[in-house]
Amino acid sequence: VLTVLGLGNFVREVILGGSYTHAVTWMSGIIYLLHFIVSILLVIGIKQEKVQFIMINVWVSIVDIALLLINAVMIFVLGLTWPIFVVSLIYLIVLGYCVVVVRSYAISIGVGAVSPA
Repeated sequence: VLTVLGLGNFVREVILGGSYTHAVTWMSGIIYLLHFIVSILLVIGIKQEKVQFIMINVWVSIVDIALLLINAVMIFVLGLTWPIFVVSLIYLIVLGYCVVVVRSYAISIGVGAVSPA
C-alpha cells in the first residue's frame, strides 16, 4: 500500500513539476518503482509458492532496514526531535517483524510444509 502511495506521489510530483529538488524526486521515484516491483514479486511468490520470489522481498527489506537504522542513528546523533526518532524506531520494529514473518513463511514453503492459505 505504501509503495503504491509512493508511486502516486512520484507521478504527482513529475506531473506538477515537483516542489522538491529534481534529482531527489527522480531518485525517490526509482526507489518506489523498485519497491513496487519487489512487492509484485512477493505477491506472485506467495500465490505460486516460489521461495526465490519471496526471498527477494526479504533481502530488499533487510537492506531497507539497514539504511533506515543508519538514518535513525543520524537523527539521534544530530539531536533532531524525539518524535521523529521514536517513529523511526517503531517503523523499524514493524518492518523487522514483517521480514521475520515473510522469511518464516518462505522457509516453511522451502521445507515442504503445508500452506496455511
